[in-house]
Amino acid sequence: MADRIRSGYGFRAHAMTMWSGRGMSGVLVCAMSGTLALAACSPAGPAGHSRHSKQSRAALHKGGHSQATGCVATIHGVMFGPGRLLPTWLPTGFRRAAVTQAGLAAPTENYTLATKGPNPPRIEVGFANDPRPFATFAGGRPARNYPTIEGHRGRLEAGPPAAREISVYWKPDRVHLLRVTGYKVAAAEVVTVAKNVWFDPPGLVPLPVSPGRIVSKSAAIAMAQSAIDFAIGHSIAKLTSWAEVAAMLKAGHAAADLLKVPGAFASERWQPVWTVFVTDAGSATTAVVLVNAATGQPVVTVLVKGHPAWFSALTDRSQTTAHRCQGGSRAKLPFGVLTRDEEAFVVGSGAQNPIPGAGNAQTTTQVKLTTVPAMNKAAAGIYGGCAQQNCSIEELVWVIVKKVRANPGSTVTCLPGWADSAPGYRPSHVSQYFWVSVPGNYGVYCKKLPTPIIQLKDLSPPLGRS
Repeated sequence: MADRIRSGYGFRAHAMTMWSGRGMSGVLVCAMSGTLALAACSPAGPAGHSRHSKQSRAALHKGGHSQATGCVATIHGVMFGPGRLLPTWLPTGFRRAAVTQAGLAAPTENYTLATKGPNPPRIEVGFANDPRPFATFAGGRPARNYPTIEGHRGRLEAGPPAAREISVYWKPDRVHLLRVTGYKVAAAEVVTVAKNVWFDPPGLVPLPVSPGRIVSKSAAIAMAQSAIDFAIGHSIAKLTSWAEVAAMLKAGHAAADLLKVPGAFASERWQPVWTVFVTDAGSATTAVVLVNAATGQPVVTVLVKGHPAWFSALTDRSQTTAHRCQGGSRAKLPFGVLTRDEEAFVVGSGAQNPIPGAGNAQTTTQVKLTTVPAMNKAAAGIYGGCAQQNCSIEELVWVIVKKVRANPGSTVTCLPGWADSAPGYRPSHVSQYFWVSVPGNYGVYCKKLPTPIIQLKDLSPPLGRS
């Protein structure tokens, strides 16, 4: 068994392998997932939904790709809907805060007391997937009380390390763990909020392979032009999804304007969007207009400089045909899942999984599209024993494998000094190590990459691979 360290779970540090379970709840609620199938690459129905047999799923996992070039496989999938946990009662003066993070890595709703003073009282509500019995749950602070929440036993925690915070936890079912936390709020009020919440648990939403009924490219361009207050000299439109354009904007450091769009990171992540790049005929000013592909309505305008690299790397889903797959892969992916070209841009931009301390080494990167069950089988520690995640649901996930190799005549430390480790841990010095990551989780392997990770099937192989 490989030695390991995982932050926050009581494992001791050793020399060989490090796993981290950061952000696991984000993977649960927000990651795109799928019951997968292999089929001929042909246009799907309006919603792109279909039912698939065990035989077809098995064909995909066995890598059923022919020697032909172009689009030879279509991957169907589902994603978790965002779910909602909303309070129906709040103390007087509390208002929804701008820092609410619905649909992000840790989906929460935040409310603050309307006051001009600094650091005002606040209340946060959120939920996670946690199949463990509630009797074994502990949030990390001393239990002060066990209130009953809608007939379910709760746990009120208060005390260090956050003395002014009070949290109430409970489980309305076997899967979901709900939480209400108050800062500078009385315990009785926190409990009252907990007793007055409306919870709509996340469900599985089929991901469409085709966008369904949408406006044409020319209509999207016309709507984008009408939304811009300068004379249009040139326009380029690409059909994509909220998930893809949001990830590319973030990687290109241009995502601030998306914060103005309710639902862009939540329930609408899979929905099709026309991304229209426009240029002013007179001043050469450039901007990108995001147009709801279903309604044709412009949603937000993002000012950009020149022809940004993220737009060049964005896949135009409207160009996919029965004989050609766009996005640098021989597989056609559903809307809401980044294509190979898009994932490569995100990883290469440094916006995802940076490796501090690797400046005196050479780094090479490989990306593979796989599923959570396959990845969990290959390296169970990365998902932390699935304590907060259902590892049996075949979520589509991009795995990033980075090889950090020391320059000739030198070594790199493993575990790296920036990584979580127990006090007194002494890292070893090696010629290379491997950083393996999925959204919200990562592992570090010293010297050698485990064979099961090497042998993971790539469900979205690059163009030209046999």
